Amino acid sequence: MQVTPTITFRGVRRTTRLETHILTHVRRLEKYYPRASGCRVLVEAAQRPHQAGNRYHVRIDLSVPGREIVVAHQASQHATAQQVHARRLTKATESDPALKHVRVAIRKAFDAARRRLQDYARRRRRPARVSARSIRGASHDLPVAGSPQSGSCGGVPPD
Repeated sequence: MQVTPTITFRGVRRTTRLETHILTHVRRLEKYYPRASGCRVLVEAAQRPHQAGNRYHVRIDLSVPGREIVVAHQASQHATAQQVHARRLTKATESDPALKHVRVAIRKAFDAARRRLQDYARRRRRPARVSARSIRGASHDLPVAGSPQSGSCGGVPPD
C-alpha cells in the first residue's frame, strides 16, 4: 500500500491488538493488487451494548487507480429470521453468537474486499474485447479491388 491505512473506531474501544488485526488484513490485500493507493477502515458498534453481545458495522474504502472500491459489512439477523419463519426474533432464534464479535465482522468485511479487489484486478488484466459486429462493419468500409474507390488496379486507367 502506498499510503498508510486510516483506521477509525466509533463506539468500539481502540486496542493495539485490534489495530494489528486490521493492518494484517490490509497487508494481505496488497498481495492481490499492489497498486492500491489508500485504504480507510471504519469499525463501529451498530447498536448499543447488549448482554448477549454487539452488532458491528465495518466499512472498507480502497483507493485504486481510477476507482474507489467500497465494502460495507453489517451483521444481520434477517437470514436467520427467514430460516426459522419467525415473525419476531427471540434469543432462541438469534443468529450465530460468533457473528457478534468484532474480529469476525472485520474478517468477513476483508473477505468481501478481497473478492472485490480480485475482480477489479482481473478486469484490468483482461484485454478489451472487440465485438464481432464492429469487425463485420469495418470490412464493408474497405474498398474492393477494381472499384472506382480503389484507384488504379489491374492496369485499368481511371476515367
